[in-house]
Amino acid sequence: MNSNGVHADWSAWPLVVIDASAVPVSRAPRLTLDVLGAALERGGDFAVVARLPTAAESGRGRQSPTERLALIREVKAIRPGLVERCRALVFVLSGEERQKHRAKLASSGKFWGCPVEVAEVLADARALAGARLSAD
Repeated sequence: MNSNGVHADWSAWPLVVIDASAVPVSRAPRLTLDVLGAALERGGDFAVVARLPTAAESGRGRQSPTERLALIREVKAIRPGLVERCRALVFVLSGEERQKHRAKLASSGKFWGCPVEVAEVLADARALAGARLSAD
């Protein structure tokens, strides 16, 4: 875990597992983007599993409009690479969190540029990501 409260496990490359459950909700998209960018720099196909915080775990927080716009611009800049090399982005969310964010999740594949899935537990998320990697 780094000083930001985030742990990115690269030991199973090309599968990367992010544990951002200890950071404020507002910081999770930025941290996910940072890992996706680092994965693109490594080269080759990859998949990312992300355990994100819930409001209950890390306190409420929203990105400012400026932060949101900056994130959108950065995602747009790396999206071609994600389309080409990211085989899966799997979020670990409870059923309650999944329901709460259903609309965002429905369009998140288009936003990120790679297939997005959701699992309730880390083991299932890893299995989904692994299946996407081996499907190619």
